[in-house]
Amino acid sequence: MRILIAMVVALASPASAMDAPPDTAPGAERIFLQCAVTPSQTSTHCVFYAPIDDPKARLKAASELVWLDAHPAAIAGARPGTKVKILARLTVSAGPRGFQVAAPAQPKASPAPAIHRPQWVVSPHGSWTRPFTAAVAARANQSGEATIDCLATQAGSLTDCWVKHETPADAGFGEAALILMQHVRLNPAGAGGEPIAGRAVVDTVSFEAGPMSSTAIWPSMGGQTGMAMGMASPH
Repeated sequence: MRILIAMVVALASPASAMDAPPDTAPGAERIFLQCAVTPSQTSTHCVFYAPIDDPKARLKAASELVWLDAHPAAIAGARPGTKVKILARLTVSAGPRGFQVAAPAQPKASPAPAIHRPQWVVSPHGSWTRPFTAAVAARANQSGEATIDCLATQAGSLTDCWVKHETPADAGFGEAALILMQHVRLNPAGAGGEPIAGRAVVDTVSFEAGPMSSTAIWPSMGGQTGMAMGMASPH
């Protein structure tokens, strides 16, 4: 079995105008996975990034993977047979009979064309993202970008997000962009007033490297006291 190697990032800044908007799925865990894409563009054979030895964490991970086998995530637009990085948002609780896994109802993927110029209400390119993207690039010691593909919900949040492209690969930019997309919102109606629920939304986040001091500030993502960002392992 494989599990994500987590890099826990300490947050040094107090609340400020650049803090991230609230998480659109409060209480749900962020679970980074690599999954194969089925012919119907859903997830299958999902794995975590690296091995896990702790028995309790191993049981929890197994419960999450079993749940995802029965409730595959939509990976709209991905080429069948490929493997992609996804971010699953699951609610996991421990009980006397093991771990119970659940997730909010997800929108059905729409056959309508993908939205490449979203009407953002809270944009992933706002001033609140800049300290975060700059710090991620500085920690990776390079610049890059990640294109993320998600489904829009009726409320204007994004779900079923996956990494469509990232440059360079496995520098952490895809995972960081997936985190940003959990804080954005868009207008739930399209330019013509049509509902956008279930439509794919494609957006690219840039990461520009610059000087990073030993006291670099990592902005609070929705008021959390820490953030786990996935770093890929070759296992």
